[in-house]
Amino acid sequence: MQTPKILLIVEDDGSIRRLARRMLKSMEVETVEAENGQQALDELASNGERIHAVLTDMRLPDIQGDALADWIRQKHPGMPVIFFSGNHLNEQARARLEEAHTFFLGKPFTRETLADVVQKAFATVV
Repeated sequence: MQTPKILLIVEDDGSIRRLARRMLKSMEVETVEAENGQQALDELASNGERIHAVLTDMRLPDIQGDALADWIRQKHPGMPVIFFSGNHLNEQARARLEEAHTFFLGKPFTRETLADVVQKAFATVV
């Protein structure tokens, strides 16, 4: 039996977090949630070995998604990071997508687009 993959959802909007969680549950993906960057950092510091990928909003109230991704890269090299945002990709965000194990999901998203990007991210987990 294969160990289920666990994805950390980092999003300050509770309705978006719940929507993503429900969609991922229907895909049999386990989730852990954080409503801000500090909660995400705490979760990764204490349980990072259990988490296979992170889905983070690019703009959080206390930390930018790319700063969170930098911390993840230092502490958990190779962990996939999926940025999601309702804004168009700026130059900085486009540059982030050139990095290994980095993906983007636009808001609003569908179950299909979420499934596609999560599947691609999990495919990079070794």
